[in-house]
Amino acid sequence: MRKFSSYGPVDKKKDYYVKREDIIDKIYNQLIDGHYITVWAPRQCGKTWIMNEVYHKIFQNEHYIALKIELENLKMINNTEKAIKAISKQIISELNLNISYDFEFNEFDILFTKQTLEKSLILILYEFDFLNEETIYRWKKS
Repeated sequence: MRKFSSYGPVDKKKDYYVKREDIIDKIYNQLIDGHYITVWAPRQCGKTWIMNEVYHKIFQNEHYIALKIELENLKMINNTEKAIKAISKQIISELNLNISYDFEFNEFDILFTKQTLEKSLILILYEFDFLNEETIYRWKKS
């Protein structure tokens, strides 16, 4: 029996939900076309669920590597270099790459080269706004 719920991820088998295939397809297509996107909406609007659906759709595409990085744990890091090193370490660990993770900010893009990855990487940075302002500003400028 289905139920109404307004908390946590949607369970398609148990919960009533609104199909969001159009927006999932739109986000998916933008990401595989190489676009950067930002998802913003008030709380409890389904942002996480939609991005999880997009992530799983990308993950099933053999031409791409999909990686979702949670950034909430970096909210107390006020140093941009430390934040980038933490993100680099997580990417390298998740992808089982055999390279050093002690990157400086201006070296971060090495992770995304053809010499490092066999397939195109689609990186989902979840809770990006938890990074400090300096890190976000430097990232935006690069």
